[in-house]
Amino acid sequence: MWIKNLLIGSLAVCFITVPLPIKIHNGSMIFTAIIWLTYTLQNRTTFRFNPKLFFLISALFWLSALSLVYTIDFNLGLTRIETKLPVLVWPLIILGNYNLKIDRKTVDALFYAFSLSVVLCCLYCHYHMVLNLFDQNRGWDELLTFYQFQTSYLSEPINIHPTYFSIYVIISIITLAFIAFEKKKMIITILHSILILYLILFLFLLASRGALLSFIVVIIMTGFYLLFSLKRRGLGLSLIVTMVSIFTIAFVLSFNVRYKFYETINDFVVDDANLNSTNSVTLHYRSWMCSLELMNHQNMLMGVGVGDDEGQLNECYSSHGWNLMREESFNSHNEYLTILMRLGLVGLASFAGMLVFAIYSSIAKNDFFMMMIMMLFIVCFIGESFLETQKGITAYWLFLSMLVNRNLS
Repeated sequence: MWIKNLLIGSLAVCFITVPLPIKIHNGSMIFTAIIWLTYTLQNRTTFRFNPKLFFLISALFWLSALSLVYTIDFNLGLTRIETKLPVLVWPLIILGNYNLKIDRKTVDALFYAFSLSVVLCCLYCHYHMVLNLFDQNRGWDELLTFYQFQTSYLSEPINIHPTYFSIYVIISIITLAFIAFEKKKMIITILHSILILYLILFLFLLASRGALLSFIVVIIMTGFYLLFSLKRRGLGLSLIVTMVSIFTIAFVLSFNVRYKFYETINDFVVDDANLNSTNSVTLHYRSWMCSLELMNHQNMLMGVGVGDDEGQLNECYSSHGWNLMREESFNSHNEYLTILMRLGLVGLASFAGMLVFAIYSSIAKNDFFMMMIMMLFIVCFIGESFLETQKGITAYWLFLSMLVNRNLS
């Protein structure tokens, strides 16, 4: 029993270290793997491998490894396989054994630990912003208005991209709201409401357009689902009204939020009138166009392999004269297109099957918590190649594996 408790404790450390530097999280993942191996050896007589769930959730790793056979840039492909080890590790540890079932209360506690870790990271970032405020002799009001206290400047103290940090913040908001709704205790509701308001403020200061849009879409979709499918009109309508009100207030009061969306409309360039446009949406559009263009000339069934998409995208950017995109080696900025390019229709079907299974499982179990988090990822994948770095990979597969386990218990 003690070894299982130690395993749960090591998983808690993994959840807490998700927003921290990747070396710290990798250390906790290795420690957890050692504890899991010890637990498995001690309980080897009762160990029952769960092949269906394990291979369903980790299929992308095996397909990526298989693509090394036909990819040309083998070294880059091998490097990418190494960053995808969490795709194998987390399903194996959390879903590989039929007998390792973690009850909902424990899983909720793990997500709660993650949320508190994110809150502390936000406070740490704001602490550094306050120090900069004093160094530059600026007024307190500029903490919320001056651009050097927002976006990537705000997340710089913990060295994480605003998009990833924003997704972590949104998951924390969902977790705190869910736990407050479940507990139905006044003191918890008040404390969580304060933390949620702070995290929403932090989210708008980060001003990651893709993450903000994903958050808005998920909340409104959940609201309509509650409103029409489950006839919980009060809760559904409250979610929709609250989200629209918050975004409207932020749009009116925050110049940075307004600029992000004005830039999208005013500076968007479809043709080659401005070859080196830095408009984010223009760059996304061009990377999508090149991704689709390349797929018309490649093996649609198996893709180009895990190591060749970057070089071929750069060639496409060069042919159009988009030198900035070539120099920065822009990826597809769409997870579905990235998988389609690398692993073809086989990889995309495998990835889609995993997402459909997760959504179906959440609906079948009436698990709104899992449904909202999975919908967040599904929408986010449209505008970002979120699984291109270990920060995205480890968070997604750790959370997905634990949420699936949560519905097995």
